[in-house]
Amino acid sequence: MRGRDGRGLIREYWNQYGLQVLSYQLHWLISWTGSDCEEEHEERQEAVRPTRYMIWSTKMANPKISSAPQLKSLPPTSDAFVEHVYRAHYQTLVWKSSLSDQPPPSADPVQLGWTNTDGYVLPGMLSEDVYLVPIEVLQMIKCGCASSTPCSSGRCSCVVAQISCLMFCNCHAGPDCNNVNTRVGSSQVDNEEN
Repeated sequence: MRGRDGRGLIREYWNQYGLQVLSYQLHWLISWTGSDCEEEHEERQEAVRPTRYMIWSTKMANPKISSAPQLKSLPPTSDAFVEHVYRAHYQTLVWKSSLSDQPPPSADPVQLGWTNTDGYVLPGMLSEDVYLVPIEVLQMIKCGCASSTPCSSGRCSCVVAQISCLMFCNCHAGPDCNNVNTRVGSSQVDNEEN
């Protein structure tokens, strides 16, 4: 039986207070990445959204761009950020335990952003009711074409911005969409699948 060395005390402390400490650190990290955050949890989580919107707006306002920046160039949404931090924390716990003779931590991966599917632990996905991008960004990039030949003229905001239509647009980037960028993008995807 081991004595109460430093690692034993840390492990005991983690088992008792670990999730509380992680939650506090996560709230601090979220509030640090945003601005003007209040003490409430919901307001801290919302701190990432204005930052994300500001970055997107700055990129879209640049007169030198020839096409819209890709969504993957934006920082994650608040919900995605929280899930990522939880998953990364659990993965770190597993990696650290692999270097010792102690069993893995007793932390439940399901509480830390993972899902248990048929006995496999897989990364958790965002729920269906969470927007992938802020509504403000959607309003900036989606078109509202409603004619019999949608996205065929300079009135289409997607055509003007030289971006492909998305599922968020009125045309849903479907077969009736006449946006050249959408047709090129969908034919490239079709070629990759074949």
